[in-house]
Amino acid sequence: MHPRNPYGQDGIDFKALANAHPAFAQHLQDGRINFQDPEALRALNQAVLKQDWGIHVHQQPEDRLCPPVPNRLDYLLWVQDVLNATIGPDGLPRYATQPGGDEQIQPRKRARCDSPPSTRILDIGTGATAIYPILGCALDPSWTFTATDIDAVSLKNAEHVVAHPHNNEGSLNLAERIKLLHRSPDAPLIPTAGSGQPFAMTMCNPPFYTDLAEMDRAAAAKQLPPRGACSGSANEMVYTAGGEVAFVTRMIEESCALPSTSIWYSSLLGKASSLPLIYALLQQRNVRNWGFTSITQGQTKRWIVLWSWAQHRLPDELLRINNPAGVSPPLSSIKKEMPSRKGATEAMDKMHNFLKSLPAVTVREEEDDALFVRFDTASWTRAARRAAMREKADDKSDKSRATASTTSSSSADPALCVLISVESSKDDDEARAYNPCQLHIRWVYGKDRTLFESFASTAMRKLVGERGNEGGK
Repeated sequence: MHPRNPYGQDGIDFKALANAHPAFAQHLQDGRINFQDPEALRALNQAVLKQDWGIHVHQQPEDRLCPPVPNRLDYLLWVQDVLNATIGPDGLPRYATQPGGDEQIQPRKRARCDSPPSTRILDIGTGATAIYPILGCALDPSWTFTATDIDAVSLKNAEHVVAHPHNNEGSLNLAERIKLLHRSPDAPLIPTAGSGQPFAMTMCNPPFYTDLAEMDRAAAAKQLPPRGACSGSANEMVYTAGGEVAFVTRMIEESCALPSTSIWYSSLLGKASSLPLIYALLQQRNVRNWGFTSITQGQTKRWIVLWSWAQHRLPDELLRINNPAGVSPPLSSIKKEMPSRKGATEAMDKMHNFLKSLPAVTVREEEDDALFVRFDTASWTRAARRAAMREKADDKSDKSRATASTTSSSSADPALCVLISVESSKDDDEARAYNPCQLHIRWVYGKDRTLFESFASTAMRKLVGERGNEGGK
């Protein structure tokens, strides 16, 4: 489970839950419940949502999926990591050296990672309880959702959940934060974002199987029987056009046509065999900002594919995992040990001096002593530095021109943004003659990977003494 998932280590305390919720208590025998009993699973879900998240779900259709809270929470926590690592209130990156930490969240309390205000999330195929939107709203008060489904029965039940009076008290306020949309099977999966800001994230739990026979074969092939009963309808489990691969393919194709509708696009994948097929499609469509991660709970493993047409870049730990496709996106971080007599302090001073020597650069110190650096142009390259020196020598940059240039560049899209930090060795000692430390440069924004690699190479050469391709000759 995700390190911040409160159900990760100790699970759910069934006895305590039964003491507070009599409807669930009747399904508890010797401290256990029968996970093959759909009614017991529905009672468990209702009790957990009410006890831990303050969400009232009084009815769930017997012939629709009963999504377990711990599993769905894992996807949402990963979404929260992605948003907190990349997106700020101004639409530019939100910077943190760690995406979310490992401190468990406390139910009923706002999570440790705070997302930007009014973060819009799209949930495709929301289901009968709209589990991702209702749980997401309880997890982070700044999130709002647009939730779609083709199933009128599921949406009708979801409407009851969202409109429940107890779910519209205090900060939860689901009726104002969740918009439910009924979609026809032939309509686009991704609705337009409207005149407002784009969706920050699109998420989806697609139908995994091509037909019911494939679902039965998958269940029979498992070494252990499924722990929980599956009460899902055909619409929830089966996509006859080709299962999850065809469904996610449709999402990718639609995102190509409307790249700015959502900053990030993502979907769960239930089968390991789907990953190489989805990867091949991403490469075919020239998607350069992508990655995979995984969710494991008990004997069940799921994967998440993420892609974007935007320029926000994620920390490697969120997207670079071992996966059945055997592929990972290129590194977004470069680390190098550098010599220093005074450890991290001296190294950071050297970096400050180097950055001050460059034109068209903005440097901001972060709370964790890292430096956020924004480049309006590739001003670190040899060609750019020579041009700046010629311009200065010819005295062509008068004061008014410099002011106009600064104003225009601050509003333009940056060419590159990086986050720079220096970590001291564990035994850092100022009395020692040599205190090595590690220089860490992370790409956080930009379209051109060669610019990131060029700057990192130049910075490493200047500070570490490593020879590399400076770029832009």
